[in-house]
Amino acid sequence: MQGSLKARRSSNLYILLQIPRGMQLDRKFANFLLRVVLGIVFAYAGAMKILHFFNLVPYVYPPLDKILTFLPLNTSGLLLGILEFIIGILLILGLWTRVAASGATILFIIFIISGAVLGLFMQAMLFKDVIMAAAALLLATEGCRQWGLDCRSLERTG
Repeated sequence: MQGSLKARRSSNLYILLQIPRGMQLDRKFANFLLRVVLGIVFAYAGAMKILHFFNLVPYVYPPLDKILTFLPLNTSGLLLGILEFIIGILLILGLWTRVAASGATILFIIFIISGAVLGLFMQAMLFKDVIMAAAALLLATEGCRQWGLDCRSLERTG
């Protein structure tokens, strides 16, 4: 009963939006690609911050000491790196996709606002963060559509 209701709702949505049924796989693949690429960006940025904390790679931190004035730069860089790395891995795996994408959206919004307040918006090229914030927001609203651990757990439960 619930499966047929879900199928009926999704078919009504496709009729309402006038999306051909063949494009359903394309949307699922685009969602997968967006999730994995955003996850790689976050995992890479987080890994670089973590490795720099242990002096393994040269890396220049963003001006975190001006944003988080109560923490030393290396500590705030390490904490941000750990958070970014966890969000990236969760997005790549498709685990807790909505939560991870919501966290990514919040981080991007914080980056954008703090960069604008500090006058670093153009210098730090934060316009790319606006686009990635929109992508993260899309993932936060859609969640995992296919090829992720969330999708596999949802298939089993329901």
